[in-house]
Amino acid sequence: MSAALHLSPHPASPRIELSVSVLVSAEPRELVLHYRVRGDTAAVRWPEPQGGGMADGLWRHTCFEAFIGQPGQGAYREFNFSPSGQWADYAFSRTRVRDALRGPPNAPLIERRETAESVELVAVLDRRQLPPGPWQLGLSTVIEDQRGQVSHWALHHPRPLPDFHDPAGWTLRLPAD
Repeated sequence: MSAALHLSPHPASPRIELSVSVLVSAEPRELVLHYRVRGDTAAVRWPEPQGGGMADGLWRHTCFEAFIGQPGQGAYREFNFSPSGQWADYAFSRTRVRDALRGPPNAPLIERRETAESVELVAVLDRRQLPPGPWQLGLSTVIEDQRGQVSHWALHHPRPLPDFHDPAGWTLRLPAD
């Protein structure tokens, strides 16, 4: 299953001349998320390369996110992928109620690519780390501009203020394999 999706900025976010899309590919052993930012990418404050490693607070700056749960279930996972190479993996038993991960997290493969017209981030997750399908996905991006202002991008914004944890914004459904 592959689907290219466009994220939109939250109406309360500062305006920046960009387009953000995600290509989702559910492979037998992995879930591949290919984020692409086009437009005035020089206006974005990109985190400096840090190598890999888990880190908290990545969502405060430019990063790419995925929320993965099962339709009708309260539990879900949140993944943050920084262009710095750092990442975060959180488990929740219900909306915003953090739970302990079952076993140590496997580091996702993260690759940042820059071209003349875009900045891309490819994140590869091991499917064994994810809940069994079918999946309900919330795909989002936080963009920090050069002035330090943050805009919030997602497939759907169901609330007056940005809230990526709201399952009503997780509009991508992927069937069980």
